[in-house]
Amino acid sequence: MNTKILFLAPVLACIFFFKSVAIQPPAPKLYPELVKYFASVKNNSINKNDKEALDILKGALALASMDSKDLNFIFLCKDNSFRSQVAQIFLETLSTTKKVKRVKSLSAGEASGEIDARLIDFLNKIGYKVSKTTVNNKVGYEVKYSDEAPAILIYGKDMNDPALNVKETYPIAVDPADFAHWEEVKFSYPLSKLEVDGFKDLASADIDTAMGSIAACMVYLTDK
Repeated sequence: MNTKILFLAPVLACIFFFKSVAIQPPAPKLYPELVKYFASVKNNSINKNDKEALDILKGALALASMDSKDLNFIFLCKDNSFRSQVAQIFLETLSTTKKVKRVKSLSAGEASGEIDARLIDFLNKIGYKVSKTTVNNKVGYEVKYSDEAPAILIYGKDMNDPALNVKETYPIAVDPADFAHWEEVKFSYPLSKLEVDGFKDLASADIDTAMGSIAACMVYLTDK
C-alpha cells in the first residue's frame, strides 16, 4: 500500500502541475499603437539614481513571484493629477500584458486634484481608449489598453481614499519637488524616488519627454 502511494504521489503531482499550466489564460493583447509606443521608449536612457531605485523594486518583484502575496506599488505626487496617474497606468498595462505576477498598481497625491486634460490627450494619442465617468461624485476616466482586460479606473485621490486601503505597499515618488513631503509619511517599505525628465512643473512641462521617461522606467521595471 505504501509503495503504491509513493509511486502515485509524483505522478499525481506532475498531472496537477501540467494541468495548472495548461489552464493559465494567455496575456491580454495590447492595442497595436501601444505596442509601438512602448517599443519606442524601451531604449530611452534612465539616469543612474532612477535605475538603482528600479533595481530594488525589480528585486521585490522577483521575490514576490516565489510566494502568494500581492505586490502593491503606489505612485505619489502632489495632486495625483498627472505623473502618478500615468505611472500607475503604465505599470498596470505592462505588468498585465507581460504577465508579471501579483502586481497591483495604485496612485495618490498630497491632495486629490482633477485629472489634467493633457494626460487624457496624451493617452488617446499613444493608443489608449479613454472614456469619461464619475467616481464618488468626481470626474474619473476608464482607460483601456486591451479589449481582453478590464479598464483601468483613474480619478484624483489622496492617501485617505478607500481604494488605497492596502497593506505592505511600496511607495514611489515621481515628483522631485515633493520628495521631502513623502519622506515624512510612514509606509511599509522605504520610499523610492524617480526623477522625471521634461517635467519641472505643470505649466512648462514637455509632455512627450516626461511621459517617455516614466514609460521607459516602467518598461525596465517589468522586463524579466
